[in-house]
Amino acid sequence: MDLDEAFSAVEHLASRHRLLVGRGKRGEQGEPLEVEWGAGDIRDIPKLRGLEFVSEIGPHLLELYERYMTGKSPVMTSVTLSTSVVTFIVLGAESPDQVAETLRCGADELVSLTVKGYLSERFSDWKKPSAQVLPFQPRNRE
Repeated sequence: MDLDEAFSAVEHLASRHRLLVGRGKRGEQGEPLEVEWGAGDIRDIPKLRGLEFVSEIGPHLLELYERYMTGKSPVMTSVTLSTSVVTFIVLGAESPDQVAETLRCGADELVSLTVKGYLSERFSDWKKPSAQVLPFQPRNRE
């Protein structure tokens, strides 16, 4: 389901109880990311404690839930990027527009971190001494 359908599935809940999880497979360069969304009740997360080792998002979701329940933030979003899958976890969403704006900010941060990581990896390559101009050997004039 898309984001609007997932939000419709939880809009009967108070916003502080809304959970949205999106998973998208990364495609080839230039392909748009197709995200499949799921929805649920945040209060069901503690019941997952036996399943946290079954799913790769289980431990991360439990950690995010603990921070959300103790924090002051009305919305908590997490973006996890692996080599083939992008996972979005949104707790406490007010509207699809708020989710989209939060994900946009998260994407900006993710791009920034990716660029910083790339540049830091390549920095040592750029620090190599620049090419030297070899002295020109003049012709012998006799």
